[in-house]
Amino acid sequence: MEGGINSGFGKASLSIALSCFLTFLGNTPAKSQQALPEGQLRIDVQRGADAVHPAHERSGIEIIIAVYDEKDRPVPAATMAFSAPESGPGARFVNGSATAEASTDEQGIAHVAGLRGNSVAGQYKIHIVASFGGKTGSTDLSQTNEKAPLVTAKRVSILGAICAAVVIPLVALRPRTQPKATISTATPSGPVGPP
Repeated sequence: MEGGINSGFGKASLSIALSCFLTFLGNTPAKSQQALPEGQLRIDVQRGADAVHPAHERSGIEIIIAVYDEKDRPVPAATMAFSAPESGPGARFVNGSATAEASTDEQGIAHVAGLRGNSVAGQYKIHIVASFGGKTGSTDLSQTNEKAPLVTAKRVSILGAICAAVVIPLVALRPRTQPKATISTATPSGPVGPP
């Protein structure tokens, strides 16, 4: 067997065979490592994926997105558009709207703070689109709004204040009567024991 293992197979053929074997085993490269078609941007969600929004939350979550080109280089100054559902389970951005825009910094990172779930419980997706120099990319970000609990600290406080507002005046307005002492003048009947 002259020429060793590479005789009859070139390096490219060996690479193709290995790739087919790995695909057969189910070991394909991660989505973030796969080559993008020309003119496409890749969006990598670094924070905010699969977030759960507690009911009546006061502060929202932060979404951090990284944008890369087809050669896996960061894309600075890319325009990012975020949109949540207008009805049903959804969210509002810090501007009070279901949509927001941001730009990536010099490392290709965009931050959107203050995303808060609305009062409708359930799952939904936030659609994200990145664009720069005629190139685009998009992804969806899964989110969940929790159902509001029946009893909350705020509701207990309000109920306590209402009860106090009703009970205190009633107690203050009740008539103050002095207890009457009664003296019995009845004499015992029947045998009476020694004193």
